[in-house]
Amino acid sequence: MNNHPLWLAIVFYTLILTACSSNNDNIKSKQLDTYDEINAKTIEIEILNQVNNYRINKGFSLLEKSEAIKFQSKKHTDYMIDKNIVSHDFFNLRKQYLNKNINAINVAENVAYGYSSAKSVVNAWIRSDGHRKNMEGNFTHFDVSAEKNPKGKWYFTNIFVKK
Repeated sequence: MNNHPLWLAIVFYTLILTACSSNNDNIKSKQLDTYDEINAKTIEIEILNQVNNYRINKGFSLLEKSEAIKFQSKKHTDYMIDKNIVSHDFFNLRKQYLNKNINAINVAENVAYGYSSAKSVVNAWIRSDGHRKNMEGNFTHFDVSAEKNPKGKWYFTNIFVKK
């Protein structure tokens, strides 16, 4: 009985399986990176970059993105679209969630409606004392949600967190 081909097949598959194995932490990290890239809209990336560029130009530190902040931003933006209002309704609930889930020490948010570009919404926040104060605040993390209502108008929620 010739087992040579069977033996070669077993060795081949063992080598393939061993060569393709990976650390689970690396897989999770790559999946999160891909998830971020897929779910972030171009306008959201532009807003985050413009806010960070503004902060750097003013001598403040860069802010890091956060999925938990993104989740809360998206929920609030969807709420504003659903209610057809721009508001800070239920801000304390978002703050409590971020306190509990990512150990946020301080939380602030900027909201807006109707701007058609990242530049226009960020410039509007810069011109507003309260919004600018949030952009210049002592924060470590942030994220943003930009969603269109059925009529094609943009709604924005930008949340800032200090951990």
